Amino acid sequence: MTIALKMHATQDAKIQAAKEDIAKL
Repeated sequence: MTIALKMHATQDAKIQAAKEDIAKL
């Protein structure tokens, strides 16, 4: 449960980072 939650949070962070990268461009 905790591991799955951790992975989901990491995925969200990656998506957020990607959105910010796109915004910079």
